[in-house]
Amino acid sequence: MAAIMGDHVYIPDKKLGVVVLNLSNGARNEVMEQLVPQIEDGIGIVFASETEMILSRSGSLELWTRPSYDISEKWSLQVKREAAKERGYLFLFNMAYERSSELLYVLDCDIMRVSVIGKNTLDIIKTFGEDLNLTSICIDEEKGHLYCCYNNIVIYN
Repeated sequence: MAAIMGDHVYIPDKKLGVVVLNLSNGARNEVMEQLVPQIEDGIGIVFASETEMILSRSGSLELWTRPSYDISEKWSLQVKREAAKERGYLFLFNMAYERSSELLYVLDCDIMRVSVIGKNTLDIIKTFGEDLNLTSICIDEEKGHLYCCYNNIVIYN
């Protein structure tokens, strides 16, 4: 799952880490790639703000920050939560971030539910959608809807 910030699209790649492409021409921006986290097994990325990035990996959920929006600033790890059954998530598949509430909605394809996670601690606040076999989620902040998809669309307000 990729995310756009400014003039770039950030794509987590299981082998290459986070790939950064220029939106204008699709070319890789290797200078920007040196500033983003060098991770393996990346699955998803969302930007909570211009200075906060949340990465999901096959084994963890991570909050990264940088001091300012200056694109020459390097990102640093602030919070990391290892995936574990007792934590409430195992394999983080798809994410959606709601800026107004600072909540992250994470689709876990092992436990088959959506976990609502607080941005600052990456702890689970609540869960829902158990056993729906969901494959994708997204948020419409204007309407206040969370769209959850599999064979049909389920809308949560």
